[in-house]
Amino acid sequence: MRLIPSIFTVALFAAPTVASAAAPYGMAGCGLGSMIFGPDSCQTSAATTNASYFNQAFGITFGTSNCVGGGSKSLVEDIQKQFLADNYATLAKEMAQGQGEMNNQLT
Repeated sequence: MRLIPSIFTVALFAAPTVASAAAPYGMAGCGLGSMIFGPDSCQTSAATTNASYFNQAFGITFGTSNCVGGGSKSLVEDIQKQFLADNYATLAKEMAQGQGEMNNQLT
């Protein structure tokens, strides 16, 4: 019974890793540093450039400097939908049984 929440938790934490792999920038994030150094070079220099010139917040706000919006939220939603599609039969059976982990402390 505890396997399904564990699988969901792993999928949720794996989402940022997948999102960063698909982004047009490296681990330092978007901003001027990502445009100068690229995703495959020194990410320490890219992060330092982003932090020094405070351009990452501007890029995120206005969608400039390789900052593309909506990627991680839609990715998480896609992972959740895929999880539900893969485990629908098991989830429906468990919900119908009504033996969740809630304690009936109100009665």
